[in-house]
Amino acid sequence: MKKLTSIQVTNLFGYLNHEINLEEERGITILHGANGTGKTTILRAIEQLSRSIPQFLMNVNFKNIKLSFHDKSSMVVRKDDKQLTIDLYQGGKQTNTVNTKSIYPKHGFDLLPRYIHEIETANTQTTIWQATPSADAGIWALEEDPYNLELSRIVSRQSTNIPPWLTLFWKNFECTLIEEQRLLRIIEERKRGRPLFKRVVEDYADALRAKFKDALSAYAEHSQQLDRTFPRRVIEALESAPPPPDALTARLERIEKRRQELHSAGLIEKETALTWFDYQKLSRGEVATTLSVYAADTESKLNKFDEIHKKITTFENLINSHLTHKTARLSKDSGLEFTISNTGAKLDPASLSSGEQHMLVLFFELIFGRFQPGHLVLIDEPELSLHPAWQLRFIDDLEKVRSINKVDFILATHSPQIIGNKWSLTRELSV
Repeated sequence: MKKLTSIQVTNLFGYLNHEINLEEERGITILHGANGTGKTTILRAIEQLSRSIPQFLMNVNFKNIKLSFHDKSSMVVRKDDKQLTIDLYQGGKQTNTVNTKSIYPKHGFDLLPRYIHEIETANTQTTIWQATPSADAGIWALEEDPYNLELSRIVSRQSTNIPPWLTLFWKNFECTLIEEQRLLRIIEERKRGRPLFKRVVEDYADALRAKFKDALSAYAEHSQQLDRTFPRRVIEALESAPPPPDALTARLERIEKRRQELHSAGLIEKETALTWFDYQKLSRGEVATTLSVYAADTESKLNKFDEIHKKITTFENLINSHLTHKTARLSKDSGLEFTISNTGAKLDPASLSSGEQHMLVLFFELIFGRFQPGHLVLIDEPELSLHPAWQLRFIDDLEKVRSINKVDFILATHSPQIIGNKWSLTRELSV
């Protein structure tokens, strides 16, 4: 997967030049600057270049945009008259080039703004769009998913000339733009008798139950594999020196603590504690050896829960730190549910404030979504849906997310609260 390391923009809006070196070690870069410095335009260009030819750039005054990557490759987008040209470089040497006139037949690329305008100005539904060229013949077409109340994509059905190298580049550069004002739009229109956000939570609950089920299945399958060979491995281990009793005791206690953590997370049922052992008998070599094999197997089995346990605890801690008098709880039975903190009574998720709803959607997508290590997440003006107190800790929250899924972030913000004391992560876009 390609990792973006720097962005260079020349003659943006006819007078701005930006060179942005991304924060590679900590993986979070904060862009700040006055209105009109091009923060949103840059984010949109990066995201669309990861999956398409950004048609909106035809309406932006600029000379070129250069994206550089960790593998010494780079992509340069140039604008000339009524076309965009994309050049790919490796080690400073141009390897490929293509322009929009060679991809899009006559009129095809020019018709798209009208469709985008019609979609963006629609006020009856949540709209999420992207422009993705495909190899199907035809015209620009809109694909609507009525179940999700969104236009999930605009697809070009005209192009048959997309070069394989460009398709490969898109495949290897994974990037997502999150615009807070569009992250979740609660609408009055109801489908199937339930408010939109309630359906979002129900979908999340279903997804979480599936993730719990997958983890439990992996645990059960691995357990069966180990159990089948347990007697043979014990016999083999008896030929070696037994472990020291103190070390084995500490190991068994760590296992018990781990079981309790997984039970608290709703991943496993409560089991009889290991306190029934007479630890003095661990001085007997055959007992210590047998329990040592048992301990190794148990650790291996419980490790199957590592990934989902980290995600569950991180998600619950982040969400519950933002909820007021409410508690979010994840489990294999309910998936996701909310309760009133002091009574334990179940709570309708629609009663969450708009800010709480935005945080829930954002963190769920970041933690349990499709993002793989190395994915680049762009967030435009997160302060629009964050209480000032939440803004102060937003970067810390993202660092917790990054600790478990290794995604990288670029933020564009006007908020000094978002920046806080993280000035080493900032890159100023000057006028």
